[in-house]
Amino acid sequence: MEGYQVSNQCQALVKDEILVPTKDAPELGYVIESSDEKYVPDVFFKEMDKYKNEIKKVGRPLPVEYLLIDVPVSSPLQPLATFSILGGDRKNFAVGNRLLESSLQDFNSFAQYMAQFRSAEFLTAVSDIHVLVFMATLD
Repeated sequence: MEGYQVSNQCQALVKDEILVPTKDAPELGYVIESSDEKYVPDVFFKEMDKYKNEIKKVGRPLPVEYLLIDVPVSSPLQPLATFSILGGDRKNFAVGNRLLESSLQDFNSFAQYMAQFRSAEFLTAVSDIHVLVFMATLD
């Protein structure tokens, strides 16, 4: 897995409406030009040419990859549930926002999870944060 986020400079450029998206190329942004109403400083980026020389270019268009920061991402070898540790053969509810088939949150997985508990164990069943978030956001 890889994680990215935009830099603080990118956030500031978008907030001040200096950096706008391009219509036909999602990998490029466009730095607007100055007008009588709004001064926009030039935004530059450096690029290597075919002879390995660094060339400074104006950000019209600006590759979005210059505005991204790598975020370290990892997953534990042995996941540890922090809200509810279920004993026996009971399985934890799927974690949300995971693009794994084993971690899909839908009504069927919710029903299978709840079927593991008797009605007297309702408090134990909903002691899982992922169940609570799923129930709160269920349409």
